[in-house]
Amino acid sequence: MVKVCEKKGAVFLKKRVNYRYDALNRITSGVDNTGKFNLNLVEYDKNGNITALKRKGAIVTTPVLSNTSHFGLMDNLDYDYQGNQLIKVAEILGG
Repeated sequence: MVKVCEKKGAVFLKKRVNYRYDALNRITSGVDNTGKFNLNLVEYDKNGNITALKRKGAIVTTPVLSNTSHFGLMDNLDYDYQGNQLIKVAEILGG
């Protein structure tokens, strides 16, 4: 879980992201407490490096979690490594 504070005007808003992990303690998904963001796909290579990540965000002011049309692809990332060293992160079209 991560807590982030965002300043909106003179008020700090507390945000929280609840993550899920697989048996190897790798993040597999995450949802924030506002319902406006989710991390719904994370892929890893055999070394545990993230190779792909998709994140969705709300595209309407007041999203309903059960309505998939209220959310759009925000990030569609592809990670390239040389050995275990990250070389490049690229946004794939559609993200």
